[in-house]
Amino acid sequence: MNEQKTANHNLPSQIEYFVDADEAARFLKINRRTVLRWAREGHVPAYPLDSRSERKDWRFRLSELNRWMAQQVDSICRPCPASRSEL
Repeated sequence: MNEQKTANHNLPSQIEYFVDADEAARFLKINRRTVLRWAREGHVPAYPLDSRSERKDWRFRLSELNRWMAQQVDSICRPCPASRSEL
């Protein structure tokens, strides 16, 4: 029992769970098929459950998707164009 307490003590206090393609798509507000295509093509950070399988079942970490998305967005913040009523 002592070994188990020691092993658990070394785990991070916050473990991030992996999510499936449905949840990843909801997070990114895009279609599930798009997430799966991007995973296959290597555009988004993704992990296949069985890398030897021809048809892969992908898992994602939301923190990595969030970081990836932030890198895709232009880092220069641009103001919204003025509406015609303000001109």
